[in-house]
Amino acid sequence: MRVWGTIMLTLGIIIGALIFLPVFIGVLITEKDTQNVNYYLTFTVLFFGVPSLLLILYGRKLRRKGRLAAEENFRQQQLRNGSSEYAAFGDRETKAVRRPAMETMQNKHNVPQTAPKLVVPKVTAPPKTVICRNCGASKNMVVGQEAACDYCSTILKA
Repeated sequence: MRVWGTIMLTLGIIIGALIFLPVFIGVLITEKDTQNVNYYLTFTVLFFGVPSLLLILYGRKLRRKGRLAAEENFRQQQLRNGSSEYAAFGDRETKAVRRPAMETMQNKHNVPQTAPKLVVPKVTAPPKTVICRNCGASKNMVVGQEAACDYCSTILKA
C-alpha cells in the first residue's frame, strides 16, 4: 500500500506542478476574452486540477494505511518473538518511536502463578495539616512532601 500511495502522491504532484499550474497561469496571462478565459479555466480545473488533488489525497491516505499496517505487523512479530523489552519501529536519526512490547499469554510456563507483591512505602513521620496561603484550604500531607492545592493548584510544601 505504501508503494502505491507514493506513486499516486508523486503523480498528483507532477500533474499539479507541471501541467495544471502552467496551463492555469498561461490561460490567465494570454487570454483577453472573458468568456474564453472562463471556459479554459473550468476545463483546466476539471481535467487537471481535480484529478491532481484527488491523487495527492488518496496517495497520502494509502501511505498512512501502509505505515499503520507495517507498525502493526512489527508489533505482532515482537509478540511472536516474546520480546519483553521496548520495541522500536521506524527509528529515525533524530527521533525514535518507542512502544512497549506486550508479553503474550500463549506461553503458560512463563506466567507467574502468584500475584506480585505490592511494595508499600513506610511513612515515618505523622501527617501534617498544611494551609494554602492563596485560598485558605487545608490539606493533610507527609512532612517533606510537595503537592498542589486541590482548589487553586498552588504548590504546598509540608
